[in-house]
Amino acid sequence: MNLYATVYVDADLSEDQLRSLLAMRLGGRIDRFDVVDDTLEISVRGNDDYHPPQERTSSEDAFLFFRFRLEVNPSATTTDEAVIHRVGQLLEALWSSGAQAVASCDFEHLLPCAGGFDWKGMSREQP
Repeated sequence: MNLYATVYVDADLSEDQLRSLLAMRLGGRIDRFDVVDDTLEISVRGNDDYHPPQERTSSEDAFLFFRFRLEVNPSATTTDEAVIHRVGQLLEALWSSGAQAVASCDFEHLLPCAGGFDWKGMSREQP
């Protein structure tokens, strides 16, 4: 299974604030533009396709236009199960902080709320 994931995030934060939030919530460390721990390397970037919420026309693919795009790569020495569990924790950390987040990956069906696809609408009400 391909363990790479993209997580789209909408939050009223700067990139630096999002990195700090992720490092704190996941117990990782910041390494330039990334948040790194024993399981994942999370690259935090602004989404080049970002549109403000009022300009998003379809709720089904609105996540593609969220403010941030996280590129999530597994460490070379981790297991599939550990990566899937950790990406789930990443999503839950984002949701509990009030951010919207949706994961796009080969293992969405194994994540909480199907990676964010299985919650109603794209409002701030989280799973």
